[in-house]
Amino acid sequence: GELKRLECDIPYRVFLKGRLYPGLAMSRALGDAIASHAGVSCEPDLSTVELDRSCLFVIIASDGVWEFISNQEAVNIVNEAMGSERKVRAKAAAERLALEAFKRWVEEEGNVVDDITCQIICLR
Repeated sequence: GELKRLECDIPYRVFLKGRLYPGLAMSRALGDAIASHAGVSCEPDLSTVELDRSCLFVIIASDGVWEFISNQEAVNIVNEAMGSERKVRAKAAAERLALEAFKRWVEEEGNVVDDITCQIICLR
């Protein structure tokens, strides 16, 4: 399967006036009505992707997964973890991807690890 995601050089973040932490990552703004006074919209951007028979699974993951793992690496990790028993192994594949993301955060950032969430949806 081919994955697509939005890529930004620097993620946008909104802060309360006079504060530097924690800040609201724009990817987390969905439904955040409190931040509306700072100009944050809780209206989602939607897009559709047409899937064909070659698509085996969908990976849904937080930015903590994508920070140090490319789209193709994620596909390879999931494909390898699922093997031939795709529907039975989706949970194991998600766990494997999350663990790899965690390892890469530790390698790159030491004791700082972003939130890591992922789900694999089997299509066939």
